[in-house]
Amino acid sequence: MGKDGTLDADEFGLFYYAGRSGCVFDLYGEDRNFSDDKFKGSCTGSGLLVNDNTESYRNRDAYAWKVATDKDLDGNVGEIPSKYEGNASANFKNKISSSTYTLHP
Repeated sequence: MGKDGTLDADEFGLFYYAGRSGCVFDLYGEDRNFSDDKFKGSCTGSGLLVNDNTESYRNRDAYAWKVATDKDLDGNVGEIPSKYEGNASANFKNKISSSTYTLHP
């Protein structure tokens, strides 16, 4: 579960392209540094680094998730509510470098 290239229920996903297309980087738990994470699967973006390389997201978790433009949740920080999906804003497009779930559902 998590980081296997399949966005399952209770996971948060960052997608290579806008519109939730291309490869997905799926998270079940926090990751405070994407510098060594790569997209997996038979999809556009496979094998490329996730760090600073995502354009959209989908939150299938019961909890909200925070994303940040620098490692260790530094830089610009935004929160994506539970069950929400969309394209990254100009402040976050191809700039996300870390994320964690929140403690409130």
